[in-house]
Amino acid sequence: MLSRTLFIATSFTILCMNSSIVLASGSDVSKGAKSGSAQLYNVGKQVYRDKFECSGCSMAGKSLDKQSASALLKSKEISTLSEREAKGLQVYLTKKFDL
Repeated sequence: MLSRTLFIATSFTILCMNSSIVLASGSDVSKGAKSGSAQLYNVGKQVYRDKFECSGCSMAGKSLDKQSASALLKSKEISTLSEREAKGLQVYLTKKFDL
């Protein structure tokens, strides 16, 4: 009985050590939140990367801070996004920079 308990405890410890428990700050843990503001945050983060931060995009090579995030949300570039993309970007930047 003791050896079985020890085996289970050891197996569980090894399993936990091999899983992705430690994640980078701001990472998308579930590869896509299912609903609510977490999903919109992830959409906005991806929209920013794909449509504003890419090489050749308006924010390429520039640092994103509270002032530039606020200016981006007021810019005409937002009108080129879908409604979902615009809302996601708003959620992402608002939460990230406490706007």
